[in-house]
Amino acid sequence: MIIISMTDCPPRIRGDLSKWMLEIDTGVYVGQMSARVREEIWKRVCENLHSGRAVMVYSAQNEQHLEFHVHNTSWVPLDLDGLKVMLHPSASYFSGVGTGEQPGFSKASRDRRARQFCSARGKDIAKEAEVVVKIGTTGSNPVQDQIFEMTAVRFVNRIPAEELDLIINPGCHLSAEITQMTGITKTVLSSQGAPLSDALQEFLRFIGCEELIGSDMSLTLSFLNAACQKCGLQPLQNAWTDILPLAREKLGRETDCSLDALAERFSFPAQTHQGLEDCYLISQVFCKLKEISVSSENKA
Repeated sequence: MIIISMTDCPPRIRGDLSKWMLEIDTGVYVGQMSARVREEIWKRVCENLHSGRAVMVYSAQNEQHLEFHVHNTSWVPLDLDGLKVMLHPSASYFSGVGTGEQPGFSKASRDRRARQFCSARGKDIAKEAEVVVKIGTTGSNPVQDQIFEMTAVRFVNRIPAEELDLIINPGCHLSAEITQMTGITKTVLSSQGAPLSDALQEFLRFIGCEELIGSDMSLTLSFLNAACQKCGLQPLQNAWTDILPLAREKLGRETDCSLDALAERFSFPAQTHQGLEDCYLISQVFCKLKEISVSSENKA
């Protein structure tokens, strides 16, 4: 059994779904089909459902006996040791950017995660904790371009424990493309943007000496170390892992290992270019890649 629930469904998608599924309520479709047809339908939903939300649930051979895909939803799927659960952020988590609100977990969620983190502190967490990082920059040249956002999420035993989202005033306007992708406007920069030195010191305190996980870490570290040099701080010495070369190692050198491609491959929500959301996506991809064994063909 396959169930798809959507809002703001355009006619073209409704027509496609009606060929394979029965609409039992407004925006709710049920049916039976092969896995190949199911994934093609979901791909078409994601490509054409721009403003609405979609969830697909289907039977699977796993401990939960189900799997699901989401598109444009505010809840974040997490994979915890093979069990898929949903992270329910506070209302400001996704609406905070561009509204003057501070995104983050709800108070109850913060308290619960703080207890989990403090409990883990009593153990040897050197092998259990890592920090996923993502920065926003005005371009790809660490010398000429500027950082306008630093985000990080600390995970303990794959459970998110703490998060950080810093807006930085780069001293220049963001391009229309960056503003559209990130939702960070001129007003946000002027009202919430901190000086680079203050934000960088807070970011360095947050990451401490823990291992860093990210996408395109060489470029990320180049920007961070250039910022450290500009602010008279020591360069980062943290160990780090980049999911892109890890993906090439695990999946093959010819595989498209961009974050977007990996998200699609593992049926995760697409990259949003919003810092904290992308941190959670990077963590999901990283955990999935660690579960994959390297074939002898890929080792060659």
